[in-house]
Amino acid sequence: MTIIELREAIEKHGLITGFDSETRNLIIISKGYQMLGKINQNEAFNVHMNKHFNRVVGTEEQHEIFKAIFDFIKTPINEREGGAAE
Repeated sequence: MTIIELREAIEKHGLITGFDSETRNLIIISKGYQMLGKINQNEAFNVHMNKHFNRVVGTEEQHEIFKAIFDFIKTPINEREGGAAE
């Protein structure tokens, strides 16, 4: 799974994604512009979701988002690219 596919999987649930310009982490943001989590696409297991993610995102949506994140993590790092420099 590429970073673009991961973004699409997250955004289809009404969330916003973007990149931190310093760290290049993928940031997950609510429609109210509250940061919900971040994913470091250059490391194998660097995913952080904060307590707001649990409050803002429904259980079923969380499962779908985590499945997409796990698919992304299983993808070799050199195959994750594709739009990360947007």
